[in-house]
Amino acid sequence: MARTRELWIFGISLFLYFPLILSQIRQVSDEELGAAFILNSYIYLAGDISAQSRQGETQVLFRADNTRLGTHFAIYVQFQPPQAVIKLRSRDRRDYQVTFPSPVLANNDELKIMVYFGDLQRASNEIRVYVNCEAIGRDNTEIPIREGILGEVRTEKSPNFQFYVNANVRNMLRAQGCSIPDEVVDTSTEPTVLEVPQWAQSTFRERPSIHDSRSGRMDGINIDLSNRFPDYDVRHFRSLESSLRGLTHAVRQLQIDLQSQTVETRSLREELRSCDMCRLGSHYRRPQQLTTCASNPCFRGVRCEDTPRGYRCGACPRGYRGDGASCTRLPTCRDRPCFQGVTCYDIGNGYRCGQCPSGLTGDGTRDGCRPFRPSCDNSPCFPGVLCSDTAEGYTCGPCPEGYNGNGTQCQDINE
Repeated sequence: MARTRELWIFGISLFLYFPLILSQIRQVSDEELGAAFILNSYIYLAGDISAQSRQGETQVLFRADNTRLGTHFAIYVQFQPPQAVIKLRSRDRRDYQVTFPSPVLANNDELKIMVYFGDLQRASNEIRVYVNCEAIGRDNTEIPIREGILGEVRTEKSPNFQFYVNANVRNMLRAQGCSIPDEVVDTSTEPTVLEVPQWAQSTFRERPSIHDSRSGRMDGINIDLSNRFPDYDVRHFRSLESSLRGLTHAVRQLQIDLQSQTVETRSLREELRSCDMCRLGSHYRRPQQLTTCASNPCFRGVRCEDTPRGYRCGACPRGYRGDGASCTRLPTCRDRPCFQGVTCYDIGNGYRCGQCPSGLTGDGTRDGCRPFRPSCDNSPCFPGVLCSDTAEGYTCGPCPEGYNGNGTQCQDINE
C-alpha cells in the first residue's frame, strides 16, 4: 500500500513538472530574433540601466534597420524629457511612434525596464512598458512589429538587455526582482498547458474540478492511478521522465530549425518580389547600370548633375582642359614653353609665343624655332628652271637654252 502511494505521488509530480519545463523563461538569441517575432504570440525585452552605463540623454535598447526594404524598428529611452519611445516603419513607408512619459526615468538610480510585445500574430500588436516594476503605459500598434525586422536587418542592442519568450508578465517582473502579488498584474498570456495524449485519456480525464487531494483531482484533471501501475517501480517513471526531456529537447531543436527556414523563406520571397528578371522570364533585358554623381565621377571641383541617362560633368576649372570627367592642366608662361628669347603671353586657354628670333622661323615654342631654309615654295629659280628642295635648302637647274647663269639668274646670250 505504501509503495502504491509513493508511485502516485511520483507520477503526479512528474506530470505537473513537465508543463513547467515547457513554460520556463527562454532567452532569444540574436540569430533567431526575427523568427521569434513571427512564430511567437508574445515576446519581452528586459534589462537594466545603471548610472554608469548611461550614454548621454538618449540610450538605445534595441534597433533594427533594413536599408534595402527601408524598414526600421527602434526602442530607446530618453532621460530629458524622461520617456520611453518606440518607433516602427514598414515596407510601404508607414510610420508608427509611441512615447511613454515617466518621471522615474529622470532618476540617476538603476532602472529596471521591461517591454512586453503581445498579439504578434495579429495586424495590431499590444505594447506595454514597465519601469522599476510599475506599468507606465500601454498601446496598440497600427503596424505589425514583424514589419520592422523583415529580411536581413542590421541590429543594435544594449548589452544589458535581452529578448525572452515562454513566460508571462508576472514571472518576468519577478525575474527582475519585483515583488508582485498574484492579483496585481494581469498576465495576458497563458502558460503552456500539457495536452494529454489519446492513449492516456482513459487514465487522465478532464473534469471541471478544483484541487482535492482525497479524490486524486488536481486543477481540472482527474488523475485515476488506482491499479494502473501496480507492477512499476520508480525507475520506470525516471525512464519516462528522461524520455520526455529528450522529446522536449528534440521539439525545441525542431522549432529552431523551423524558425530559421521561415526567415530564409520570407527573405527569398522578398528577393523574388523585387526581381524583374524573375517576372519577365526570357524577355528580360538586364537594365544598364548607370553611374551617378554619388560615385564622384567628375574631376575635382567640377559640378556634377544626375540625368536619366547617367551623370553629366560641367566644364573643367580655369587653367584646365578636358571633358569635365578628366581634366588636364594647361601649360602657362610659368612653364617656359617658348623658345629662348621669344616673348610669352598668358591667355585664357593657355599661352601664346611671339615670333622667332631673326634668322629663325617657326611658331616660337621651345622646339618650334629653326634656321630659315629657303625652299622652292617661294619660286627662287628663273622662270622655266627646275627647282629642287634639299636638306640644305633648294637648288636650281641649268638655265634654259640660249640663256647663261646659275639657274637663279639667267641672261640672254644674244644681248
